[in-house]
Amino acid sequence: MIAVSKSQVYCEECGRSYWLEFADESTSNGIFQKSLIHNDYVLIVDIDHNGVVRKSKSISIEHDPMASLIDDVAQAFHYVNGEPGEPIVIDCYTSNSQFVKFIQSIIMKMFEQATTNHVEDKFSFSVSTFKQRTSLHSERLHLSVSPYIKNNSINIKDPTKGIILDIMEAEQNKLDIEKTLEDYSWAAVIVPKSKKEGYFHALSSYFKEKETPFFIESLSNNSLKELFDFIFAITLEN
Repeated sequence: MIAVSKSQVYCEECGRSYWLEFADESTSNGIFQKSLIHNDYVLIVDIDHNGVVRKSKSISIEHDPMASLIDDVAQAFHYVNGEPGEPIVIDCYTSNSQFVKFIQSIIMKMFEQATTNHVEDKFSFSVSTFKQRTSLHSERLHLSVSPYIKNNSINIKDPTKGIILDIMEAEQNKLDIEKTLEDYSWAAVIVPKSKKEGYFHALSSYFKEKETPFFIESLSNNSLKELFDFIFAITLEN
């Protein structure tokens, strides 16, 4: 029978002590190493045969919240794609390089998940790029990102159409914002942080009058998560 001992180790990162169980291991220098994962760190400990902690260190576990969000959104789109319901069109209108890359990353992650069997899709889909427009098309889901509005780009019967509109892009191109929004059943509007309050008051009145579900926010990691929570809440109702 292998004897199991316990040794207490202190973690400087979180300011707490932990008990480590270990079996006596034969090593040339009398020291063996144990590790413990907790929070966002791996605690690595050198212990001697008497259970005395000789040395310990914490190594951060790399965590990319944006990569996790992209993965979660892509899987959620696969789920939506496989559920029965009306066709869903989501047009993203922006030339913000970070946001364009984010949407493109979601599209490519969907492709990756489908081709590596990370998800089971009930429908096939295609990915295409043309004149700065990146698009994903399936039987139910149609997602695109572009710096250009292209009305009636998809001939689909009775779709649920939504738009993610970069308000600064719209203003720079002198779009009639209300005319642009009227073709959509829901809208998410990205606004500058410094002008958020003004845009919110101006646009929320319009959306409430039209009884259009809306989301108005500036770009951040948290707001991106909230944006897609809003989108999935809307799309799963249809």
